Amino acid sequence: MEEFVSFEQVQELTRLSPNEKRDRCRQILQLPPSELIKLARQAMDLKDENVLASLVKIRPSEMSGLQKEWINKQIFYPGTLYRKARAEVRNQLLQRMEDASSLKPLMVNHLLLSLAWVGDEEVQRQFAQWRENPPSWSEKLCVPPEKYTYEASWELDENGKRRDLAYEEHIYTAKSGQGSAWLEEKCQCCGWKLAVLFDLDLSDRRLHFLGWRGKRLRIATCIQCTGYSTIYTEVDENGNVSWSPYNVKPEYCYHEPVDNREDFATPLFVVGSRQESWEELYNEERSKIGGLPAWIQDAYFPHCPCCRKSMPFIAQHKDDNAEGLIYVYLCTSCRIVATHYDQT
Repeated sequence: MEEFVSFEQVQELTRLSPNEKRDRCRQILQLPPSELIKLARQAMDLKDENVLASLVKIRPSEMSGLQKEWINKQIFYPGTLYRKARAEVRNQLLQRMEDASSLKPLMVNHLLLSLAWVGDEEVQRQFAQWRENPPSWSEKLCVPPEKYTYEASWELDENGKRRDLAYEEHIYTAKSGQGSAWLEEKCQCCGWKLAVLFDLDLSDRRLHFLGWRGKRLRIATCIQCTGYSTIYTEVDENGNVSWSPYNVKPEYCYHEPVDNREDFATPLFVVGSRQESWEELYNEERSKIGGLPAWIQDAYFPHCPCCRKSMPFIAQHKDDNAEGLIYVYLCTSCRIVATHYDQT
């Protein structure tokens, strides 16, 4: 029996619980291509960007055939609609950019995001050219054109080539771990003990994508100060964590001693089961290891304070009893971890 999903049921995705989202996504996965295209065209007519983005996330290969229609209808947002688009689609997007000087800033913004999500060699070459010779239309943007690539989790290196800043093909759930979530190591800004967010067994093959050789990687931070500033820790291959001297004290810092600070229930996670990319749709703002960051605000990749390179995203931490996410980054060369908190 074929599944049936109404347009209204796809619209509901953003309002459903994670389990309800999972079941609805599985229904969409089973739809015949003709029904899927019908839903997409409804979304195009109604300019419902959320529905289009959801369908692309769940069934990217079938939806890619509609990208030329989106261009003709000037649908360029969200940029994920054009993720890894084919060369002919990419060329049409680049042709639109030839008239960027006459376009409104918002349209240029959306086109640049779309190109960032295409991300192929020709797009890299074009972004590198814009970096080398900033076009006149870039003056109406808030950031230089090449900075848009961060929204798609990559950047241009010094040679104008793509450097990925996330492990897009390696996505794992985070399941609750055992043991203490608190270290004896203390934050040198406020005096709180560092809380362990992730305790990773590096002998587990699922974590080999991190490129970190060793036995154990523990991700810890000051759960208070990371809410106000990027916090750095130094790590080794045996799971040891120390406060980094590169940290800069946040402008706001809570100094009053709190004797029962360990009573805060900070969840500790270990690696869980592997996920497909579509599964992130119903699990976006939850703890995970790998995959793409679920940005609450703008994309943010801190620079390693040692080598000054952008630090790749490796995990995000969600406390179900609190708002927001803690994003985790790792510079394997310098053995430095960074955490950054964001909320709506």
